[in-house]
Amino acid sequence: MLTAALRIRVRAGVTSSSFAHLCWYAAGAGFAFLIPFAFTSALDLDHDLYYLIYFASAAVFLAAYALSTATDIVVLFTRNWRWSLGLGLLSAAFVVFNVLNREDSTPRPDGLYFVFEIAWRGAAYGVVDALLLTAFPAAAAHGLMHGRVDTLARRALYAPLALVLVAAITATYHLGYEQYREDGVANPEAGNTIISVPALLTANPLGSLIAHGSMHVTAVVHAYETDVFLPPQTFVEEKGSAPAEVQLGEADAGRTVDLARGGTLIVALPSNPTTGYGWSVGERTGPGLDLVDGPRFVPAGSTGPVLGAGGTEVFTFQAASSDEGDETAKVELVLEYRRPFEPDVAPLQTFRVTVAVR
Repeated sequence: MLTAALRIRVRAGVTSSSFAHLCWYAAGAGFAFLIPFAFTSALDLDHDLYYLIYFASAAVFLAAYALSTATDIVVLFTRNWRWSLGLGLLSAAFVVFNVLNREDSTPRPDGLYFVFEIAWRGAAYGVVDALLLTAFPAAAAHGLMHGRVDTLARRALYAPLALVLVAAITATYHLGYEQYREDGVANPEAGNTIISVPALLTANPLGSLIAHGSMHVTAVVHAYETDVFLPPQTFVEEKGSAPAEVQLGEADAGRTVDLARGGTLIVALPSNPTTGYGWSVGERTGPGLDLVDGPRFVPAGSTGPVLGAGGTEVFTFQAASSDEGDETAKVELVLEYRRPFEPDVAPLQTFRVTVAVR
């Protein structure tokens, strides 16, 4: 995406003042929040159109930064490149393993569009994210240190400085997406820290681009509908009829399930009312699911209630009927396990699923 900028070789090293790098970094953090907030949260654009806007605007911003601060892009991506590449392959292996083991397989497109999505939502999106969230703050940290990271002592200062800048812009970027304003940014912070290790240790973000791109490609192939790795969350319009009844339990937390319009969703979760805790519908549950029964406590075993024993709380929801043709409505269902007399205390457990009503 940044071919023109990458071919610009200005003066060797970094000659712009530390203040200029700091100003550009602050502007970049604001830019990183504004783009997803405006085009996904506010305008709710189609994800592929949003990526086009994001890629183009990020390319312009990063090229302007490199030109304005006289950052030598060639040096940035060639110094210590072997070490960065090696660390990048290790980081890539870790994040790919994480995607495959953390996320259940989800429906995905097929045909030529799937090939396009691997390149667009996978490789291109991953590389642009890495440029903005790792390469840019790493270059800014290098500039703040006047390009002097040759000694062991200077590198020991560079790594934590770059990490702080990476963490801050990672947070502002992900807070631009509605899903992370609700769920927090702990997961993307942890993931991008691992992805940024090559840049932090070598001052070269090449390996981080490889790791981030690998993570996105794996997520597109394995968990296209993920709500963690590929914001904004996107769903596949599957052929065939959705089931009229779906039953879920504790092990289904985090899943995305299909449900026919007007269909029934039954959720059964372990509970022990003698502790004072009980399940209730969370305030963040979206419209489109009506609670028609419950929570209803069912004691464990067949001998009836036993003092102090637990059981299961059962909720029955009905999906709203719709006149919107074939359009799928995505509803997030949030159930919280808490004591009703402690409204200001965080729930002990949270059960969350996404229901695609179609």
